[in-house]
Formats: sequence, structure tokens, C-alpha cells
Amino acid sequence: MAFEILANSLSLPVAADYSSSQFRFMKINSSGQWERAGDGNYADGVLQDDPDTAGHAGSCALSGSVTKVEGGGTITAGNMVASDSVGRCVNAASGDYVLGRALETATTAGQRVTIVFQPSYGTY
Repeated sequence: MAFEILANSLSLPVAADYSSSQFRFMKINSSGQWERAGDGNYADGVLQDDPDTAGHAGSCALSGSVTKVEGGGTITAGNMVASDSVGRCVNAASGDYVLGRALETATTAGQRVTIVFQPSYGTY
């Protein structure tokens, strides 16, 4: 069962309707807003709520947090993880920014798992 220990969080306006993006990887755009991370992208946080309008505040767990994430498919406990094209968590592949390590295994897309969110500036 997924759980959380949030070290820090940051609230910023969101760039779009993210009402369906709770527990997905997010990055800060050039306007200082949260937007979803894409395939293999770096992420600054994991969205903790579900803001439904651009400009509304969204709170994200920051580096060092143990947080829930929505899986994008099979995730293996102990593996390094990355973002898929819509900000869901997947096992890291060559060229992906490593965003942390999975503490649980997922078998299907949409399943929530716990990770240690520790993004690196290097790729896998």
C-alpha cells in the first residue's frame, strides 16, 4: 500500500487543468508554473492535489520526500524510476532523467506506488 513522508512541498500556480494528474511528476516552466513532466524529462516535484484550473495553486512534494506516484505500467521495487509522456512513474530507461527509486512494485498502469523522490540532473 502506497504511503508518504513529505520532506518539503512547494505551492505554485499550475499551467493547465491538472484535476486528473494527482501523484504525477511535475516541472516548473519558464513562467514559474507547475506543468506535467514528459517522457524521460526532469521533474521538480510530485503533484499532491488536483487543481482544476490554470492559475490555481498546486502543491508538489519536493526532493527528499517519500511520496505516492501514479504508475504508467509495470514498476519493479528497487528500480530507478522516470517519467512517462504524461508524468506517470515508469522504470527508468537509457536516456531518462532518474527521478528516484521505487519502494513498491506495480503491475498495471494507474496503480499508485511509493518512491523515494530524489531527482538527479544526470540521465540513466
